[in-house]
Amino acid sequence: IVQFSRAVELGPKEIIPIQNLALAYSRSGQYAKSAEAYTKAVELAPGDKKSLKGLAFAQYKAGQYDAAVQTYKQVTEQDPTDYAAWVNLASSLHSTGDTEGEAAALEQALKHVSGSPKAGAIHRALGSYYYKKGDADSLTRAGDEFDKAARLDPKDADALNGLGLVATRQKRPEDAIALFSRSLVARPKFADAYNNMGVAYEQKRDKASVEKAKSCYRQALQIDPGNALAKKNLDRFSAPPKHE
Repeated sequence: IVQFSRAVELGPKEIIPIQNLALAYSRSGQYAKSAEAYTKAVELAPGDKKSLKGLAFAQYKAGQYDAAVQTYKQVTEQDPTDYAAWVNLASSLHSTGDTEGEAAALEQALKHVSGSPKAGAIHRALGSYYYKKGDADSLTRAGDEFDKAARLDPKDADALNGLGLVATRQKRPEDAIALFSRSLVARPKFADAYNNMGVAYEQKRDKASVEKAKSCYRQALQIDPGNALAKKNLDRFSAPPKHE
């Protein structure tokens, strides 16, 4: 950093030393200073994609999410085919609370990686977005997105878990249990999948299924003792009955 700072002093109008200094700050975790340096680089060369992407990344890491959104929008306007920029824009929008904008950015990213292994993570993110919306149509869309991810990688534990969550919400416990089981084959120590399978077993309501649900919650806590959902679900069975 000292050497790059000296180089900038010697050539304050030279973009490469400024970019090198900005990158050095970024690699050392000094993201606010990195953003300041990249801002100077952008001022010198407004259309320089390397500087814009570096600036957006630094802004995001520094918690300057609104600024990161604006900078990533500049990058995507300059190069609409930049898959990574769309994904990073989605992350920045998510951090500002703009989930609809996040989904729109992910849809744009998909246009440029559709069918490739990189698309799996985007389909999962879209699946989560539609799952959280919760209405019937959105749940169907969530299932479609998780299914696309699972087709790209049949051992995608997160996609299979997502499909199981959708099936549970749609009151299809048998399908959900089968999907959570597949997720656990792919990732045996997946605490959330054990917890979610417990919820699906509870939907069946019979005594044997309830016992299996409790076993799932215990398995989740054995893997992850801090799993709050599994603890809450298991504690319900030991709570004293409520009296009217």
